[in-house]
Amino acid sequence: MRGRRLSQRHLRLRVGCPTVLAAMGKGETVEDGIRAADIVHEAGMGVRGQMVVGFPGETDATIQQTVEFVRRVKAERWGFHAFVPLPGSRSWTHAAEFGIDIKHDEDFATGFHTIGQPGEWARIVHNEERTREWLKLLRDEAGAHNIWVKHPSQEQA
Repeated sequence: MRGRRLSQRHLRLRVGCPTVLAAMGKGETVEDGIRAADIVHEAGMGVRGQMVVGFPGETDATIQQTVEFVRRVKAERWGFHAFVPLPGSRSWTHAAEFGIDIKHDEDFATGFHTIGQPGEWARIVHNEERTREWLKLLRDEAGAHNIWVKHPSQEQA
């Protein structure tokens, strides 16, 4: 790796709605995400933004704010993932407060998928139908910047 330059930075931008981001309790703001992407671009690297879709409390209106966020950040690549309450997170520990029905003794490794190609998720734990629609909307918005779209450079490798 010596002499090689980092060409892309993954950023967990989560969501583009301040209200939903605050509910996640991560201590970040939407503006922090925009600033982080700007800093990465200024350093001459590309941005791969990772977003969570379907967090409790999301609505068509909050998803529209995320669409606007995606347009504003202009990442080179976007990954959109169905919300999963990860063990140890607030949404896992206090699932009932978020309206999530999970059994804390079920096998996380087989019962949940946090990453995967569209349609591979074994289970979406909250607002499944709308979450799938929102995922499609955001993937469509990202167009060729969606991580599941092959680029000519990938096909040659």
